[in-house]
Amino acid sequence: MHDLDFLLGSISCVLNTGTKMTGEIRPVLGGSYYEFQLTVNRENGQQVNGKFVLGWNAADEVFSSYYYDDAGMQGSSTSPGWFDGRLTFEGRYTLGEEHADLRTVFKRIDEDHFIVEELILQDGEWKLLDTQDTHRTPLQ
Repeated sequence: MHDLDFLLGSISCVLNTGTKMTGEIRPVLGGSYYEFQLTVNRENGQQVNGKFVLGWNAADEVFSSYYYDDAGMQGSSTSPGWFDGRLTFEGRYTLGEEHADLRTVFKRIDEDHFIVEELILQDGEWKLLDTQDTHRTPLQ
């Protein structure tokens, strides 16, 4: 789980779409998982609250995640861990009756700054959905 410690703390993100996201990532269940409680404030005034739970799946030897929010989006993804300076999760998500394969790529800039790229699989190609410029304040 220590590979994910860079996430722990208060998070503030600005997406390239202008959307802002804030929240807090804390260890839960004795540190076996990290839980991100987030609030997304879209430019149109809509607010979405969600949870992103990450942990190590020892049986499959991958990081696994589960996401859900009050807008009806949910899904899960996995990551083998860091490779070439990137932590990449891939999985299947739903929003209502729509299904999509999504990829989330974390790139650390420094101790308290990272970039998240969200991509969607369309017509056999990964296409960029958004980029999240993310800053954190570590847990006290």
